Amino acid sequence: MVDPAPEENLRLVRSDEDGADHTHDGKTPQALSFGGKRWQLIAVDDADDAVAAVVFDPDLAADNGFSRIVTAAAEMASERHRIEAELHSSRRRAIAAADRERQRIERTLHDGAQQMLVALRVKLGEAHDAILDECPHGARMLDDLDADLEAAIDDLRLLAHGLHPHLLGDVGLPGALRAEARRATVPTTVSAKRIARYPAELEAAVHYCCHEAVQNACRYAGDGASVAIRLWSEDCVLRFEVADTGPGFDPSALFPGIGLQNMRDRIAAVGGILWIDSFPGRGTTVSGAVPARELVP
Repeated sequence: MVDPAPEENLRLVRSDEDGADHTHDGKTPQALSFGGKRWQLIAVDDADDAVAAVVFDPDLAADNGFSRIVTAAAEMASERHRIEAELHSSRRRAIAAADRERQRIERTLHDGAQQMLVALRVKLGEAHDAILDECPHGARMLDDLDADLEAAIDDLRLLAHGLHPHLLGDVGLPGALRAEARRATVPTTVSAKRIARYPAELEAAVHYCCHEAVQNACRYAGDGASVAIRLWSEDCVLRFEVADTGPGFDPSALFPGIGLQNMRDRIAAVGGILWIDSFPGRGTTVSGAVPARELVP
């Protein structure tokens, strides 16, 4: 049995990490020298090329099974890395496609249904003026219809905004979330510290999660509840938190719904992570962290 190798004596190096060419004849150990020390290298191959290499102290190769065991483990680690990279890339493509579809639906709602409803309000106003003197009761009925139609248009605008918030591209996360807070049905505050502009997909993911958390609070937090949104940046990581003072819940007692899974997927697609912290009687906090590269002004 091979004793565990100290980290300084054994390392898996992927070809996409160091840009080196690890191609050679299969699993035969190759000698190399750097750092004033002799090393041996075994390539980890896929069907075509060397994708990684195990670099180790020659003393560790004394056991006949060492090379075989280490190479097999390295192949599994390299394959896992490849699958994770493909999954991450696939997730990003799927979310980008979903964002484009949301933008298309938003444009359709704005240019189609919303404009038709606005035109209908104009016609109702003309009908109201035409019958006001001869039929006051009918005019009042048209006033009621106009109020209902105005509410429907407002709901449609909110729906379109939730699909793709145009303010996000214009004013960034703090401004877009403050607009979100003004529309919320529970008192909502926004605190943003050291927030710059970030890549569009990152801003969209964070905004989506904050939007969903605020909407959940509006639905379930109850009377007298409030919501606080915080954004801050530290150590090249963009962090956010949406905390409500509602009744809270036991996350372990509930099956994660599609809304929560969508939030996790959106953040994971930009390399981040999402947490849900809640307890009955203590409110709910949705928080997340995303590696963030600020855009140059």
